[in-house]
Amino acid sequence: MKKDIIACFLFGIMFFAMGGINILGRVNLLEPVATGDELEMYVNVNNPTDDDMDDLSVKVIFFDLGEYVVSSELDIDEGDTKAVHLFFDVPRDAYRGDHLVKIVASNDDHYSSKFMYVRII
Repeated sequence: MKKDIIACFLFGIMFFAMGGINILGRVNLLEPVATGDELEMYVNVNNPTDDDMDDLSVKVIFFDLGEYVVSSELDIDEGDTKAVHLFFDVPRDAYRGDHLVKIVASNDDHYSSKFMYVRII
């Protein structure tokens, strides 16, 4: 019981230390996409705080393919939203079907993530 309470307490500290807010907005993955083609992705990153957010980046991780793509760093003014446009070249040998991807927006102070599926045909 004591270990559970300590674990919950430490999780709460980590959660709030990383910002505790959701900065990921709408995510659009233009799919289905064929093997050998380019997947186009649009990710909105929000700043709902009263402070500027500096050095944010967006990373999309393709678990099954063992690959990822990362945006350049961006700064978002307080209360503002920015759209990030990313491209990923789907390998020709990627298997057809649904692939789990993780979308992450983060910097040293904030971290938000979402999981989605991309259909490769």
